[in-house]
Amino acid sequence: MAESGIDVEALVTEVLQCPGPVRLVAIDGPGGAGKTTFAERFAAAADGAPIVHTDDFASADNPIDWWPRLLAEVIEPLSFVIWIETPSVLRLQRGLDRDGPSAADQWESWMAAEDAYFARDPVRERAHVVVDGSG
Repeated sequence: MAESGIDVEALVTEVLQCPGPVRLVAIDGPGGAGKTTFAERFAAAADGAPIVHTDDFASADNPIDWWPRLLAEVIEPLSFVIWIETPSVLRLQRGLDRDGPSAADQWESWMAAEDAYFARDPVRERAHVVVDGSG
């Protein structure tokens, strides 16, 4: 979708309507395309939103494989993780209270899939805070 003369303020409004408290907007294109100029216009329309430039990470020695640093130094620090720890029996009961007893098979299947996922991706261990959800 090529756009010329785009209304940057309308675009900022559209972005701000997305759910969530933090917006991370990627502006991409080849060198010399006008990314910095557009980012500055966008940031100004977004009340001075901060800009993280690719040029802060890319270099002549590393023009392509700079993204792990961006991920580690910019994106990952945005993720404050809160893990809610609740016994599975209570979680199942809450689900059935909400969805009805006919949803028992679906809930048990869902919980088994979650258990398998969290065994592969131990999110709890990366949480900044663990909250007791049984209360």
